Amino acid sequence: ERHLCQLDYILLSKGLAASNATAVPDIIRNGQPWRTIFPPGQEVERFPRAGWDRPKASDHCPVAITLDMT
Repeated sequence: ERHLCQLDYILLSKGLAASNATAVPDIIRNGQPWRTIFPPGQEVERFPRAGWDRPKASDHCPVAITLDMT
């Protein structure tokens, strides 16, 4: 099937989660191949060399989050 699904997660300890309750992860989907269908309103600008199936960055999308560690 050609759909999006979540493969990777960021897991925090209870303390970090509590002190960063409003932190929102950034999911970088630009490396997905053109065959990947994005839901309406969630389309992204793909990296210049991404192909229909290959080349692609990965089936996994990097996930980043900024946390307050103090």
